[in-house]
Amino acid sequence: AYVRPSRPSDYVVYIPDLDDAPLEEYIARNARVLREVAEAEGVAGWVVNHTVMMAVAAARARAEGGAPFAILPHGSAIEYVVKKEERSRALAEDAARSASAVWALNGEMEGRIRDVFSGVEGITEKMGRMPVGTDTSVFRLVAREDRPEAVEALIEAAGAERGRTPEQEAALRARLGALADAPTDAALMEALGGDEYPRSAPDAGLEAKLRSVDWTRATTVTFVGRLIAAKGVPALVMAFPLVAQAHPGARLLVAGTGGLREAMEALAWALAHGRGDLVREIVRLGGALEGAGGLDAEPFFAAQAFLDGLDERDAFDVYIETARTSLDPDWAVFTGFLDHAALGPLYGLADAGAFPSVVREASPLVVPESAAAGVLPVGPDIGGMGDSLRTLGEGLPEDARDLLLVRPEAEHRVSDLADRLA
Repeated sequence: AYVRPSRPSDYVVYIPDLDDAPLEEYIARNARVLREVAEAEGVAGWVVNHTVMMAVAAARARAEGGAPFAILPHGSAIEYVVKKEERSRALAEDAARSASAVWALNGEMEGRIRDVFSGVEGITEKMGRMPVGTDTSVFRLVAREDRPEAVEALIEAAGAERGRTPEQEAALRARLGALADAPTDAALMEALGGDEYPRSAPDAGLEAKLRSVDWTRATTVTFVGRLIAAKGVPALVMAFPLVAQAHPGARLLVAGTGGLREAMEALAWALAHGRGDLVREIVRLGGALEGAGGLDAEPFFAAQAFLDGLDERDAFDVYIETARTSLDPDWAVFTGFLDHAALGPLYGLADAGAFPSVVREASPLVVPESAAAGVLPVGPDIGGMGDSLRTLGEGLPEDARDLLLVRPEAEHRVSDLADRLA
């Protein structure tokens, strides 16, 4: 995996955590399959996603008489693995040397490939452009009065397997409510931990949560992605009291799984209940709340910058009171993990999409996905996210274009998200 699992796993391993022997076995097995399938099916060439490890397996297969291959790099392997481990960088460079072509998703990725693979002779000559896209037939514009129908389609598409239970959500809220004012770090971590459930499944209470919302009236913002600090979810949660102040009863629909699931539930609960002490502590602990999957333990930088700005203006108490009075207790609807079949109807429930990534995304699919459903996405003006949003903006009325982009500096992110979404 390109991100360390948030819970111990017997199956998923973060690539830099793998010893050399099991990594070699993984590469050898995949190389063998590529050779055998190519021979059996007459495959003339492969296109492999990511610079490691499938590209490495394809290079190994090619060296042993297999089919030629092209690499389509994505941001996650480069940012979370190749840049962080010399072993993976060396393997990725060798694969790039063996590839017949390296296709960049956009200009952002062209620059990143040139930078990361500067030691690979001829890398620029191998590069071509392969823009990312989505199957627009999966998505459709949903009129507000038809949103209950979209809810039922989402539930059906979600399948039968279920994860986090309503009892576990209720128990988390009870533990949070029992915390003393300004609890210790250990007390907060204990309140957040301990729940075991299938992480890659929709919540067991999905049907009840979705059916409890009056979708014909609710103003809804949707987030789709991993619940990790890198995706910027804390900034979105912190922005939402200001959105709800302008749109009473607004809902945030959070679809995804990750190490910050419980922490984001706790942050949403603390805001709705006026617990400024918990808000401060959750933001300060930041990446440490992500568990083993966290790549660092820094505070949530945009949320912390927002709090610092409030303190400078002596406005923190006003913000917390705004949150308490503007947010419904169930304002944040966490769905758990949803696969691609459920995303079409999910986007149909949204008035806007928010994708406030902290890292430089390569070419985020959430932009064309939300656009295909007629939902305006909002995100930071950095990397491929900024490129994608500006490209989308070219087809919009001029006064709508600035609503898509959030300034990337920490001190602007939360307030810009609130402003653009509202």
